[in-house]
Amino acid sequence: MKALNVIFTLLLTLVLVNCGGGGSSVNGGSQAIDYSGTYYASIASKPNSMMQIDQTGNQVTFTLDSVYSFTGQGTVSGNTMILSSEVEPDTTLNISLTFSEDGNSFSGTWDFVDSNGTITGSKTPWITYDVDKDGIPRFVAKDVLELDKISQISKLRSGAGHDYSDDFESCRSMKHYFIPKDSVDKLKVKVFSPINGTVAALTDDWMEKKSTWKGKVVCIKSKDYPAFYIIIYHIDLVNPLDVGDEVVAGQLIGYPADYANVTIADTAVGVITPSGYKLVSYFQVMTNSLFQNYQARGISSRDDMVITKEQRDADPLTCDGEEFLDSGHLENWVTLN
Repeated sequence: MKALNVIFTLLLTLVLVNCGGGGSSVNGGSQAIDYSGTYYASIASKPNSMMQIDQTGNQVTFTLDSVYSFTGQGTVSGNTMILSSEVEPDTTLNISLTFSEDGNSFSGTWDFVDSNGTITGSKTPWITYDVDKDGIPRFVAKDVLELDKISQISKLRSGAGHDYSDDFESCRSMKHYFIPKDSVDKLKVKVFSPINGTVAALTDDWMEKKSTWKGKVVCIKSKDYPAFYIIIYHIDLVNPLDVGDEVVAGQLIGYPADYANVTIADTAVGVITPSGYKLVSYFQVMTNSLFQNYQARGISSRDDMVITKEQRDADPLTCDGEEFLDSGHLENWVTLN
């Protein structure tokens, strides 16, 4: 009789497991974990996006504040969340997230208009650095490209390219563009990681409805100053990179992507401060020994590479979205000797 009771108990357990017994069921599966909350996210080249997720059962609404602001909805299945935000009838942001076992972080991908890439998020706030109080550290000891092949470099806050600004300023380019010498094959200029760090985000940049690939955007989080990020644009990687991969200063990561553009390896430096995301000049974070290479090419001071906020504000640019309608009256470029 005891043996029969054991067999009966085992059979009953199998029936309950196979039929989903012992737990609640939603849409034919187990009860969804509630992933509601605020997440500090890295998406595209902006490492300080905010994402709010509100979940009821398997249904989700969300807001994402990044370069643009999005609202949308989606569904949860297991630890996977599928989200979408319809910006216009034919323009939709699509996001796919996979959550960690504890539900406190996620990683995934996104696709929007002429770009697609990675997204990560965590309920743990970002590390911050107060540049106003502590100054800008000089921690970049290796160059982002082969300087001997470059003829011109744009200044911070220039009117070159397009609007690329931060939480404190607008309608100005707060990154540096590089123009190779006429004698140089731009596709053979080596592009390096200038710092020791980890890959925080990757983006595939496209144009003309994804008919022309403009290369990868690589966002690298500094190992020594984790509130700082180096963002390098339009790279054809020599080897695949994934979010979380470690890179070392001076490591070859790729070459300029092959598309019709005179500039290469646009480089930006972002820092998450207690009051917001701030862009600073690549030249402001260089070590003295690295900057000496630029001095040898005729740049006497780091200030030569920066249009100050006061100067730009006094000579404002006009923008239509991200497009500059004029280039201002200040000199936007520095020519190397």
